[in-house]
Amino acid sequence: MRTFRSGWTYIETVECTPPPLSTAHLNRCKSCDYVVLLTKYHNRMSNRKSAGDNASECAIRVFCRVRPLNDSEKSQNSKFLPRFPSANTITLSGKSFTFDRVFQPSVTQDEVYQMAAAHIVQDVLDGYNGTIFAYGQTSSGKTHTMEGHLDDSEHQGITPRIIKDVFDRIYQMDTDNLEFHIKVSNFEIYNEKVRDLFDATKTNLPIRESKNRMPFVKGATELFVSNAAEVLAAVEEGKKNRQVAATKMNEDSSRSHSVFLIQVDQEDRETHMRKSGKMYLVDLAGSEKVGKTGVSGALLDEAISINKSLSALSNVISALSHENRSHVPYRDSKLTRVLQESLGGNSRTTIIVCTSPAACNESETRSTLQFGQRAKTIKNIVVVNEELTAEEWKRRFKAEEAKVKELRQIVECYRQSEADSQKESNAFDQLVDKLKKQDDEIEEKDAEIDSYVEQVVGLKQVIAMLSVEVEQLREHSTMQAQRICELDQSLHELSTQSESTVQEEPSELMDQAISENVQELHHLHNLFGGDVFRRLADLVTGKIRTPQIVKPIRSGQQNPKFAG
Repeated sequence: MRTFRSGWTYIETVECTPPPLSTAHLNRCKSCDYVVLLTKYHNRMSNRKSAGDNASECAIRVFCRVRPLNDSEKSQNSKFLPRFPSANTITLSGKSFTFDRVFQPSVTQDEVYQMAAAHIVQDVLDGYNGTIFAYGQTSSGKTHTMEGHLDDSEHQGITPRIIKDVFDRIYQMDTDNLEFHIKVSNFEIYNEKVRDLFDATKTNLPIRESKNRMPFVKGATELFVSNAAEVLAAVEEGKKNRQVAATKMNEDSSRSHSVFLIQVDQEDRETHMRKSGKMYLVDLAGSEKVGKTGVSGALLDEAISINKSLSALSNVISALSHENRSHVPYRDSKLTRVLQESLGGNSRTTIIVCTSPAACNESETRSTLQFGQRAKTIKNIVVVNEELTAEEWKRRFKAEEAKVKELRQIVECYRQSEADSQKESNAFDQLVDKLKKQDDEIEEKDAEIDSYVEQVVGLKQVIAMLSVEVEQLREHSTMQAQRICELDQSLHELSTQSESTVQEEPSELMDQAISENVQELHHLHNLFGGDVFRRLADLVTGKIRTPQIVKPIRSGQQNPKFAG
């Protein structure tokens, strides 16, 4: 059976959200074991949600709502400017703006709630923080969107519908082991002072930070409630104390920023696991142009304060929309301090930008749409707010010990891989030195080969020249052989003639002819019997035994023995 702690009791706000666990990622690997360990580590990181550390990135959702033309705008014959080319796009004077959804004037309160707000109820019950706030110029429909008519089910706004939905979902849960503690608080930021709407005597409450550096309003009255009726009664009580005034733009213009906070604490009575989710429902005062609202005196001071805080909010949105932001000016205003976790922090946030369709409000509407587009780029980091039991802490401690052990193994593998890498580097350097030496030897051998090639080319040239000389010698030897044959024939003839004419010719003439032939034969014998025949033999066999043969050939001179 579910139980609720009820009663109109004041307690101090206490924060219990643990900070998300941090991780160090290594991105260098050099061995198979290292890769295996690193893969296991990343798998563990990806499964941390099931282990309780469920931090995740969540973009702010932004919706645009356009109200119908009001009586004042109709009386001025002001034109309806916006165009709606798609369900999530609005066009104003040719400029398009895209949101998660654009609500046209015909959209009902229930449709707005179902599309923009209903999902946050389950988020809060799951232990997340949630925020919904309406932004826009004065008289643009913010209070109608957030609050509506509390006693009219059809025209109720987001706040009463969420209140009812929270309790409906709790009662629809299957488990009976959960115990819920639900408390609410309501305060406004008026002229840069935080005022308690449940206790009008508290007019300047301070904003402090918890041990987890989450801002909260210290001393705000918190009421424990057990059903939707009690919460709606608390809403009515706070509404009576809120600052409103009549201006030219709105008869019931909100002169302050109202924050209604619902905190749902739950505990599992079997495991003693605790979760806590907060929901901020914010109705902002509208930005004002003094010339249009016609305010003066105290109302003028209020308008200046409102515009200043909204300007601070716009600056925070602008800073958060830049990727390389270095500073976000949350402390410039009480409003931005209260909404710090909702903007860039631990909260699932929805913004509804409310606009007027009238041409006379075109500049304010464009400014509102630009604000919404910048807010769409902001991403929050959300985590479940849990208070763990001793057993759960032990389990997580063991899991963290195992993770540390794995990380140490990774580091050891990394160091070992570094050592192996150094050894490989040294071996590589030695191999490089060896290759350099081999390259030097190869260069020396190449030089020797080039020298041998030059010698071979020179020898080929010598051989070619000697071949020519051999051919000349062969021709000359052939001629000399013919001459010998002729001389031999001549001697033979002379011999024959000598026998027949011995009596006829004088012996002196015969002796003279014989002497001449013998001298010529002697000359031929000397010519072919000595060095020439050896040179011919050398050339024929390919041997060169003396430099005297090569030298005249290289110099291009003719052997004197063969001249003429």
